[in-house]
Amino acid sequence: MTAIAASIKAAWGAKYGSGGTASNSSVATWTNTTGVIAITMNDLGSGGYDKTVSLSVAAGTVTATNAANISWEIGATEATSDNKTVDASIVLTMTSKDAGTTLNKVGTVSPHYATVTAANLIELSSTKTTNIADTTAPYLEALETGRADVVNAEGGTAIVAESTPAASYSRLGWL
Repeated sequence: MTAIAASIKAAWGAKYGSGGTASNSSVATWTNTTGVIAITMNDLGSGGYDKTVSLSVAAGTVTATNAANISWEIGATEATSDNKTVDASIVLTMTSKDAGTTLNKVGTVSPHYATVTAANLIELSSTKTTNIADTTAPYLEALETGRADVVNAEGGTAIVAESTPAASYSRLGWL
């Protein structure tokens, strides 16, 4: 089973790994521990929740088999009706009321309760921006833990050159 799991993991890496043929569309990473494959979604926030996962076996060219002696469990049971990613966490979103990077009031996450420790807090991160060109390589974007949830602090409008004339508009004309 360890060799089979290693082969499946290698095939996944050849397609979705950092140098793979479809690395820019990677959504998960795989680990293999003595024949047990664990799939971890790259986006640990809402972008990785409730995604469909499937596995199938086809007969090879050397040996024809239906793989009836291999079992797998996706979700809570071996039934195909629950083959979705699950979690044991919540996503807590904090948003600053003040726009822009200078006025941003959101700081770093730190535990304040005895039952919450730094070990079980994961601060999601992203390089995604809306007002600035996003130059992050697509594969690195795919590995970001919170691309679907994190909104980075940015200025609200683009910088205007000092030589641009100011515009004024008045609604007092109707008086």
